[in-house]
Amino acid sequence: MIDIKYFLEEEDHYNNTNHDVWKTNEFGELEFAHDALSFLMEKPFHKLFAATDFVTERCTQFGLTDSERTVLRMFYAKWSAEFRDDFYEKPIPELANNMFITLNNVIKKAPITDSKVLYRFCNEYDQANMKINDVILIPHNLTCTTFNWNQNENNVYVICTLPSDKTCAHDLYKIYAHGDEKQVNFLRGTRFLVTKIEEIPNTKYHTYYLDELAL
Repeated sequence: MIDIKYFLEEEDHYNNTNHDVWKTNEFGELEFAHDALSFLMEKPFHKLFAATDFVTERCTQFGLTDSERTVLRMFYAKWSAEFRDDFYEKPIPELANNMFITLNNVIKKAPITDSKVLYRFCNEYDQANMKINDVILIPHNLTCTTFNWNQNENNVYVICTLPSDKTCAHDLYKIYAHGDEKQVNFLRGTRFLVTKIEEIPNTKYHTYYLDELAL
């Protein structure tokens, strides 16, 4: 278990350290250059740890620690990308790895889903160079929903989950509901088998049908 004190101290240390976050572009002008942890300049851990509106009865009911509650709030806010391994260049910073561990622990505490089919409306970073019978591994906590929004503005994953005694999918929305979205997340390192690929009519996108595989 990683205490909230660790995240707060690391955030303070980052902000009290001189970072070379400026570079000269091709025109000889100075511009801001993000490093892997530059999001800490916004002090999300301090801000969201102090956000009493997220100290909910359900967070207590499911036994979330202060660090887990804070990380969950970050994940629901604008810092969700920072919980993806592919957000960072290698090596991944230790702080980020500890964020991954903490979020994965939150998801483990959420109820196992009983949804048989889940949907992922992808972004540009999600895997798309797949073929039928490929086995893909998602290193981060893949976010899905129980709703089919019938979007056609990007690729879509349609995922068949394993039975409840084997699935790695947990109903995160039962700890905290993010708007109307019924958010379900898989544990880190879940694998899927590509069973079918369909073109989405009149678009350049595809629907990928995936079967969850046992760990």
